[in-house]
Amino acid sequence: MEPVTSVLKPFTDIMSGETDMPPALTGVAEELFTAVRQTRQVSYIAVLVQVDLIWREKRSIPKGLYLFTRYYGIMYITVVVADIIVTNTPGNLLSTNIHVALTDLLNSAGDILFTTVVNVILILRLAALYKYNRKVICFLSILLIMEFAVELYVTVKNTLFTWKTAYVASPGFEASNSRTSTRMLTSITPAKQDPMSHYHLTTLNMTNNTDLVLAIKLILRKEIISPLLVALLRDGALHFFCITAILTVCTVTTTVIQGPYAAVGLEWLIAIYSVSGSRLILNLRDSAHRKPDHPSEAGIALQIFRAHDSSGQGTYSTLSL
Repeated sequence: MEPVTSVLKPFTDIMSGETDMPPALTGVAEELFTAVRQTRQVSYIAVLVQVDLIWREKRSIPKGLYLFTRYYGIMYITVVVADIIVTNTPGNLLSTNIHVALTDLLNSAGDILFTTVVNVILILRLAALYKYNRKVICFLSILLIMEFAVELYVTVKNTLFTWKTAYVASPGFEASNSRTSTRMLTSITPAKQDPMSHYHLTTLNMTNNTDLVLAIKLILRKEIISPLLVALLRDGALHFFCITAILTVCTVTTTVIQGPYAAVGLEWLIAIYSVSGSRLILNLRDSAHRKPDHPSEAGIALQIFRAHDSSGQGTYSTLSL
């Protein structure tokens, strides 16, 4: 059996700078290590809250979505790091069969499955915010299906393109394995439409709801603090700007850079999706368990985020994720 220290040696060499890998590739690996470390630290910081609000709760779709977004991102990026090290470190002792199996397992789903799950979480939030309006749900579902279809098509075409150009050119012929496909731009462009639609629909709901506008004014004047409203504004805006920023970076890199580093930002995309999507569920659940700072003003906070249950059993939280 191979010693653990021998298996982990390529990882420690990269972090210490003592590696035979090309400098550019070492930089990419270090960025991936940072992404793994930060997502892991976020999980450690919120572990007590996760136990109370997620693990101890009964089984539900939001709970399953949370667990997927929280831990899939870490596993995916870790396998990508292992893939870089295994394929670029001479004489490393990691089992090739295990490496290939893990890489194929996660890459078979890859970015498409992960981003789709996070988008489903945001659709559930917006559906609750609009009191499960069928038109809103249909509109968001169409956007989700369109993005999934375009990304799946581009992934298949890029896979075939890479397979055809990944071989060493014969003597006398121009090398073709440094080319990249511009279809990545086609895939990322519709991916930016979802966060933009989610953010603008949230803003539209706020502007059309006079009680909500009044509550925002009271919050700004520090006269009332609704935990649910604060979580909605903070996490919604943070998700929109973070996702839009990293999608813009991926769009630029895949369009401008030619070669294997064109998709250098995609692993960061996974990390940001993981943190923002899981934190949205966690913070909304945490906020639903807390009361406003001013109990005398609790009525306006509860009125905004509760809707009548058509079954006649009372009210339910419109942001219950």
